[in-house]
Amino acid sequence: MYSFKNNVVYEMFDFEKYNEAYKFNVNYEDFYKVSVSHPQLDVLFTIDISSKGYDYLSQYYDDDGKLKQPVQGEVLALGGLFPIVTNERGVGYDLFALQRIIGTTNADTLGYVENLLTWNGDRFASARLTVAILGSKLISLF
Repeated sequence: MYSFKNNVVYEMFDFEKYNEAYKFNVNYEDFYKVSVSHPQLDVLFTIDISSKGYDYLSQYYDDDGKLKQPVQGEVLALGGLFPIVTNERGVGYDLFALQRIIGTTNADTLGYVENLLTWNGDRFASARLTVAILGSKLISLF
């Protein structure tokens, strides 16, 4: 993304630099949990995957909920970048960045890393970093 303010080209956002800066570790943990961490940003998110069902969980866990062996997932590269109007007059924008969290295969979506990026006068900086998870059927809990 570039700005051409006053006929001067200025790079405002580079997805390759973003992907380099927002690489996460995804590790399955005992008792049907998956940790999503970024040590440099000092953040840790924990996803509960206990509602995934026996067929899925028995691939990775024994009957006591312990991992059979270390298992890793992945946070994919930037999958979506959406402008958000932050000023009613249309002069201010934030960016909403979305990265998919997967298990051992690309078809296994565990959730999404959501990053709200706000312009700080020099670059877009993270204002709020969250993990969103997919809902499960309510009936599966009862």
